[in-house]
Amino acid sequence: MSLGVSESTAVNTDFVYPNPAKDFVYFHQTKMNNNEKVSIYSPSGQLMQETQLLGNSIQISHLAPGIYFIQLKSTNNSIYFKLVKE
Repeated sequence: MSLGVSESTAVNTDFVYPNPAKDFVYFHQTKMNNNEKVSIYSPSGQLMQETQLLGNSIQISHLAPGIYFIQLKSTNNSIYFKLVKE
């Protein structure tokens, strides 16, 4: 499965911090809607985690080190960005 996310489609890395991350990823609240769904995919397109974003962070400590793609999906749109997990 290909996500079809190009470098030009990915959101700037200042949206998520820290990046690279180890245990938690935080999102800038001013750029989000309420109750967005967060999906984390491996580079091969495998869904690794899916959760409802109720605050401004998600735990990623269970993920193996590597590169992932995060999708934030609201009722109006979806945005993607690349995450490096340490």
